[in-house]
Amino acid sequence: DSIGGTGPYNFLWSTGEITQTIDVTPSASSAYQVTVTDAIGCKGEDAFDVSISPIVIADAGPEIVVCTGEVANLSAVQPQGTTGQWSGGTGSFMNPNSPTTQYIAGPNETDGLVELFWTLEGSSGMQCFSGMDSTYIQITPLLTVYAGDDTFVCSDTQFSLSTLNASI
Repeated sequence: DSIGGTGPYNFLWSTGEITQTIDVTPSASSAYQVTVTDAIGCKGEDAFDVSISPIVIADAGPEIVVCTGEVANLSAVQPQGTTGQWSGGTGSFMNPNSPTTQYIAGPNETDGLVELFWTLEGSSGMQCFSGMDSTYIQITPLLTVYAGDDTFVCSDTQFSLSTLNASI
């Protein structure tokens, strides 16, 4: 905005544009200058800088291996000043808005991979945060162990455990 002088005003930006306002989408940090000339030829100038910070990508943390029925402890990265949310799978999250939460697998998630997503938004200081990352939970089925049939042996009798028909 121009203060003082006599209108109408003419604008000349360092980009070559001659409108009162301009839209810019810089890919690198840039400086902009505007010169304003009023109806009687008086001039005023101002400049400003636009700093570009790279977007920090979301990080859902490492892949996790759990046995069927176990709870998976998730550990995403959440920079200060941002919000995040877990999604995916058919199970439930203890707190879907916390970067460190627990995932309880759904009833059909008993064997195989479950993909979970951490979505991050916001800004903090001079950094921008955005995006989604995924992690996997490898759910392995519980072992079924059969040690064999109960048996009876006499005292001081040698007995081989391999004869019990044990299996895993």
